[in-house]
Amino acid sequence: MTEPSPQRVVVGPIADLPPGALTRVEAGGHVACVVNVDGIVRAVADACLHKQASLSGGRLDRGFIACPSHWWRYNPDDGRLVGSDAALATYPAEVIDGEVIVVLPPPVAPRGIREMLLAHARREE
Repeated sequence: MTEPSPQRVVVGPIADLPPGALTRVEAGGHVACVVNVDGIVRAVADACLHKQASLSGGRLDRGFIACPSHWWRYNPDDGRLVGSDAALATYPAEVIDGEVIVVLPPPVAPRGIREMLLAHARREE
């Protein structure tokens, strides 16, 4: 059996993501916050480590991604939470022929009904 391949996701034209802008991209069960930091495109997991707020709804604050809920700030280069060793997942991002491309992990396998019911019983959802 072959290993699942990473997903190359076209976010859109770089013109739609000017410096300071953030956007959200989803593919195969993964969600990323894509940000343009002074012309350099970066991508991190879109859920804040505090309350899982969508970081793409936040803003860029002096080069850091600021969570819209409680202003936790993350370094877009390595995903690190400012003042902590905790970090978000980071994903390769680049601009090719004017298009922003993000490489996300392989799609997440869907859970069966048994796994969903067990998770619900354990109050994991």
